[in-house]
Amino acid sequence: MFSTEPAPPSHGHSLRPKRSRRAGSDDSLKLPRAKRRRSALRRDTFEPLSDLSPNEVAVSSNGSILMNGHVPEDKHEHDGALAAPKELTLRAAKKGDKRTERGSGTVTLSSNDFYNVEHLPALPEQIRSRPTIPYSSTISLEHGYAVALTHSEALIWSYNSSATTPSTKELFSFKLPFPPSGPTQPLPLGAFAARSVGSEPGLVVVTPNKGRVVYWETITNASSFLPGQPSTGVQGSVPGMFSGETIKEIINAEPAGFILILSHGRVAHLTVKDQLGRPAIGVQFLRKSGGANSGGFFGGLRNIVAGDRRESVAAVRSGTATKGQRDVLIVTEQGGLEHWSTHLNIGDSLRFEVNLKADLLGALIHNLPDDLKNEFRFKVVDFVFVESAAKSCEVEQITNCPISYPILLLACLIHHNTSTFYIIEANVSAQRSDITVVHPISCYKPQASDLTRFQPRLCAPKPGQVAFVVFETAIVIFSLAKAKETPSSQLLMEGQRLPEPFQDCIKFQNETIYRVLGFVSEDKESQDRKPSCVLAVQGFGIIRVASIASAMPSEEPEELKITLKSRIEQAIFYGTLRQNPLDLASTEQQTYSSEEIEEAALSISHEILSSSSKYVPKASPSLDQHLKLRAKALEDLVLHLQKYYGPLPRLLKWKLLWGAEKLAAAQAMWKVQEDIMRRKPKDRKETYWEQLLFFMASDCRTEADESKGETDLVRLFLTKDVYRIECLLDWLHEGHKEVKEDNFLSEYEMVENIRESSDLWIAGFEAAYRFREDNAPLYGLGDEIFDPQLGILKSGYKDLPEAWTIEQRTVRMGECLLELVYNTTHEWWDLSKTGGVGKPSRKTVIHMAHALPKQLDLHQRMFAERHAWLMEQDHEENPKYLDLAKKILKWGQKSRRDYFYRIARLGLVQEAIDLAEHWKDMKALVDLDLEARQQLIERTKEGSEPSERDVKKLEQDLQSIKNRTEGYFEKYGSAWAQAYFNQMTIDGELGSLLAQAQTDEKKQPFLTQFLRRNPGYQKISWINDVIGEEDFDHAAKTLESLATKKVDDLWVKKTELCLAKLTNIAAVETKQKVPRKDARISSKKFDDRLALLDIQARVQAHMLPSIGPVIDDAGARQVALETFGRRVVGEKRYPALKALLNDGLGLLLRRKAVSPQRLVDILTLMDPVEYQGPEENDPQILGHEFWLALEVLQLGEIDASMLEGLTHIIWRRAMIRDDWVLLNDTTEKKDEEVAAEMTKTSLFKTLVAWYEHVQHHPGESSNIKLLSPSQILEAEVFPLSLRKRFRETEIELVLRDLEAEKEVLKRHVEKGRLELHYGGLLKMAQATVRAQADRAGDEAAEEAEKT
Repeated sequence: MFSTEPAPPSHGHSLRPKRSRRAGSDDSLKLPRAKRRRSALRRDTFEPLSDLSPNEVAVSSNGSILMNGHVPEDKHEHDGALAAPKELTLRAAKKGDKRTERGSGTVTLSSNDFYNVEHLPALPEQIRSRPTIPYSSTISLEHGYAVALTHSEALIWSYNSSATTPSTKELFSFKLPFPPSGPTQPLPLGAFAARSVGSEPGLVVVTPNKGRVVYWETITNASSFLPGQPSTGVQGSVPGMFSGETIKEIINAEPAGFILILSHGRVAHLTVKDQLGRPAIGVQFLRKSGGANSGGFFGGLRNIVAGDRRESVAAVRSGTATKGQRDVLIVTEQGGLEHWSTHLNIGDSLRFEVNLKADLLGALIHNLPDDLKNEFRFKVVDFVFVESAAKSCEVEQITNCPISYPILLLACLIHHNTSTFYIIEANVSAQRSDITVVHPISCYKPQASDLTRFQPRLCAPKPGQVAFVVFETAIVIFSLAKAKETPSSQLLMEGQRLPEPFQDCIKFQNETIYRVLGFVSEDKESQDRKPSCVLAVQGFGIIRVASIASAMPSEEPEELKITLKSRIEQAIFYGTLRQNPLDLASTEQQTYSSEEIEEAALSISHEILSSSSKYVPKASPSLDQHLKLRAKALEDLVLHLQKYYGPLPRLLKWKLLWGAEKLAAAQAMWKVQEDIMRRKPKDRKETYWEQLLFFMASDCRTEADESKGETDLVRLFLTKDVYRIECLLDWLHEGHKEVKEDNFLSEYEMVENIRESSDLWIAGFEAAYRFREDNAPLYGLGDEIFDPQLGILKSGYKDLPEAWTIEQRTVRMGECLLELVYNTTHEWWDLSKTGGVGKPSRKTVIHMAHALPKQLDLHQRMFAERHAWLMEQDHEENPKYLDLAKKILKWGQKSRRDYFYRIARLGLVQEAIDLAEHWKDMKALVDLDLEARQQLIERTKEGSEPSERDVKKLEQDLQSIKNRTEGYFEKYGSAWAQAYFNQMTIDGELGSLLAQAQTDEKKQPFLTQFLRRNPGYQKISWINDVIGEEDFDHAAKTLESLATKKVDDLWVKKTELCLAKLTNIAAVETKQKVPRKDARISSKKFDDRLALLDIQARVQAHMLPSIGPVIDDAGARQVALETFGRRVVGEKRYPALKALLNDGLGLLLRRKAVSPQRLVDILTLMDPVEYQGPEENDPQILGHEFWLALEVLQLGEIDASMLEGLTHIIWRRAMIRDDWVLLNDTTEKKDEEVAAEMTKTSLFKTLVAWYEHVQHHPGESSNIKLLSPSQILEAEVFPLSLRKRFRETEIELVLRDLEAEKEVLKRHVEKGRLELHYGGLLKMAQATVRAQADRAGDEAAEEAEKT
């Protein structure tokens, strides 16, 4: 059926029956008067429009008439390779021929506050199974039928049927009695005729290219035609068709017949009945009679030849009907209008003719920019009557007085290749035409090249409050509702601020086979039946577009347009329907701010989660399916937003993801709840979730309304409260207190409640985290870096609010629930406590125990996520966040480790080990490894004496544990080694640790790293460097660091420096081709440090004989201070310096290594006391104190900034050690006596030692510099570099004593002429050193001569 193959040729009988005669205006034969027949059109076809247009107050009312659909001129069949779309599943009970009501099998394709688009279910299988086959279509609202015509076949069905496939009673299929036509020929055109017999309409079919016509009085007669048999219809043809001329459209003008529009601008009147009412085909062209310019022979000839030709005809519409007569209006593309009166019997007459072009252009020109007013093409596309036109014609017929009547015109202005359409309200009469309102269509501006296949059409169903403009692949809905005349509307109109009327464009999907084949308007007949436009769509079927906007347009502009929220809802709830032909996702000509997008997106997301969206069912027999439906909607929402409104703000994407997480959590919790309900004993009334919702705070759930049948609290919560599911998860712990206080529960019920709360909590958060990690890329967060171990965001929390999973209360309540579950499990873990009457079952307790690791893991994930969030917040603005982060990190680690041990003590040591491995808690892993060994041994010892098999099994298990432990070195590396070696160190197994490393090469690097990383193990580390690594260089550095930083005992420090020197020498020797000079340089620093310790040891040796035996360290220090701190620092002379000397002496006496600075203070402040021990043991300190202090500067590693200040102090104290005022008094003294006194001074001895050092170390750079008294006086007495050694309270006291020293030096310079004597002392010291050198040379020469 419905094949494109040509029908078999018909018999050669005449196309026009012999008994039929054409009844035209030229017939002279007067036939008997035909029997009165009832008009096919009712008198109430037209009704007045109500109210006023938004663009004009108080204008004439508008209306519309029925019209046939237009067939595209392009008849080429679609590419056969195009796959046929699958049909939508439509089910409904069969109804009559009345209009299909909502819920009777229709499928909503789009719905908003202004219009609905529905797919009518009825469609013949012949069309449904072959969606690409070309056919023309006509829809009849009056008869309730639609017809589809191919070149050879016709299908007629009741398009309002509720059945997906029309029944045999509602479907008529038959071959057309036409010769075969090629696939490139135009498709036949059809129109339904008025009922003549019974309740069935007739049918007229015309071939556009040949003009053949066939008429059946009933569609039953048409369907009874069989190929090869005589046709039951009356056939005829359109005479006088020109070459290349085709019939473009057929319009019902009954009772007068039909109107044919031809492509050459001609219009023909087709009749299908003769004067006696018998079927007969008659055709005459509507020729305009000669006018003022048509006189004469040539005028008459022109009228005969071209009187029926016009400019391109835009549209023909039928008007009022009376007793075999019908008014017809013809409008051309250039604005010409003809009013014809057509008759069935007495011929056709032209009532009047006007040209609207000038008036139309004058009205349209104001809608164009100045630069385009001369660069456009104009044409009228279509027009429709409004109801008052019919009444105007009736008045005109009665009174014979011409009266104007309103029409709606659809005009088009084309600029370049862009076309702009206008709906124009006009009043037309024979004398004049008035343009009242121009409505520009701004929502759709197709390319002019796209209008060649299909001419746009206009329809305005009663009561004329809305107009539909039908394009080939789009439908524009335009509101014509009149604004109510109010003072505010008057003010808005006068200020030209009246809001633009509503308009919107519904498009078909691009690059598909969907296109309009025909349409018809449906008037508003009741409150339930809205003004609509029914369309036949290629490849899909019949759809209805119904206007549901208010009849009173708002004065607020925002209320006259579809909101962004509504557009997004259309796209996600309807645009995702399978094979929806509408393009609901396109964002052309739409501009929205990011704030509007975010507001709309979050509002839709919330309505989906709360089931408050009108597109989400409020209830469903299957809650699981209801949740899946909402989850799909959320997914469609984010996909649509990212595709058409991206890139989205990061925060918006996260908020949408968090909302979807909650729904995922709800789905998982519902599955757990279903399992709980299946497991629940019959004698247990309610599950814990049901009990909990009874006690939950009202701000956490929706109150149930029992009057509406809301008795299932769990389903109610999952339907309306998913957006606040975190409240429920928090209450899983708090609810136990409420339930326990309100109900007397058995121990069995209490434990079951705790188990259920644990299972629900785990299911909710596990699903949420899994959904977040798996779907982050879907939500445009693929660039976010997630921790692969924890499944949480690594960074990027700074600009994000708290996620619902890490709110402070949620984390805290999760911890409380975890503790409750563990305590309950531990309480009932003993086998003897479970299984009795009213007691919890063993199975429940074991289940809770095995769920603990998962619960702990999820809670720790929340801890880690909250800590990361707190760490990235603005701590200057919120300093508490940093403190909270530190506390939560410390508490989280401690709590986690404690639960590891608790879980292990429940016998789940392997589960605890798995958790420790997951969280990489090496300390816990070491402890759990030991716990596993101990539990294994204890289980073997339980009961009777273990058998040989048990012992063998124990050895195998212990070996397995050992192998796992050894494997941790490779798996976790240094982190495991650090914890493992640290535990062995605590257990006192350092010796075995070194031994293990020497026998296990893979442990050696970890041991070395462990020892080197911990400064406290340096004493062992250098041994490992020598024995295990043979790294003498690092051993030397370790010993050096140990001696200089860690050790304060003088002898130990000296020993370690010696070891460091030896290992350094060994390290140098192990290196190949190392110059000797480098070796000496490498060991010099050790020599200097040892020399420095030697000076300290000499000072200590100098003091000890003078102190003698004492009781304790305090007594020794007291005696030392009385012996060496009496004269120089005095009792009250320099109190701060005396305190420095006292501290230094105490350290020396305890054999503690002192710093170079402190050693300088001791040498320069101690009294010159003779050595009290044996002469051969004299350390040679007396007289050399200041030179030794200078040597300390040379040997000690002193900061350069302090070196200069210490040098000034040493020379100053050397200069003021002797009384230069007394030495300067040389009265009655010989030169030898004066010189002898000078050479005894500390300054002279220090100068001699300096020159001796220079003589013995020529060319070496030295930190020891000579300073004159004036240079010392000019320098700062206490520079900042020296103040670093002292506390704030000491600085002022030390400064005072140093200034006192400076005053003494100044007095020696001024009164003792020290500056003058200093020069003489320099020369004397040089001479003395040279004399000593000469004597030493002479003695060496004499010794040489003797040998």
